[in-house]
Amino acid sequence: DMVFSPDGRRFAYGARKGKKWFVVLDGQAGPEFDGIGEIVFSPDGRRFAYAVRKGEKEFVVVDGQVGSAFDGIVAGPLVAQGDGAVIYYTIKDGHFWHILHH
Repeated sequence: DMVFSPDGRRFAYGARKGKKWFVVLDGQAGPEFDGIGEIVFSPDGRRFAYAVRKGEKEFVVVDGQVGSAFDGIVAGPLVAQGDGAVIYYTIKDGHFWHILHH
């Protein structure tokens, strides 16, 4: 599904080429992964984030930067709060679940 920023100026969607998935943001293709999750924009539209899977590990991509590897990320949307300065997500690290922010 195509996702628009709240202000309508930006858009993003997931696409597949062969067996790899990637996000197209504002017409530019991002890095390839084994799977991608739901894409979210911050309320002001400046920031964006989505979860990805590569092999057995999962990552959060925030503003185009791939974060650290985790054992799991909660399915469903990440949460962009307030003015968009903080994006929250829930990860599984070993046997524990944590709420992190970026």
